Amino acid sequence: MYYIELNQLALYSPLDLYYTHMNWNSTEFRYKGFNKLFEILQRQSTNVRIDKPETTDMGVPPSSLQSFLARNSEFPGVVITNHAHGFKNR
Repeated sequence: MYYIELNQLALYSPLDLYYTHMNWNSTEFRYKGFNKLFEILQRQSTNVRIDKPETTDMGVPPSSLQSFLARNSEFPGVVITNHAHGFKNR
């Protein structure tokens, strides 16, 4: 089971690219689940482009996932946003 949060998404256009942010502290998720989940997201998102994180040191942006991580740092979750590094208000 994985927690998936859609956060800070702007209006969609075919050129938009969405980014995944995850808790890299979750060892099981990092080594086993993320690639599988990412493949599923890409396969099911035929009209949306989703990209993997460029680096593992970015972490999770401000989101509801952080409240779960505060209780359990191994909680497997992904936040999908329209920004790779910082929020851009359009």
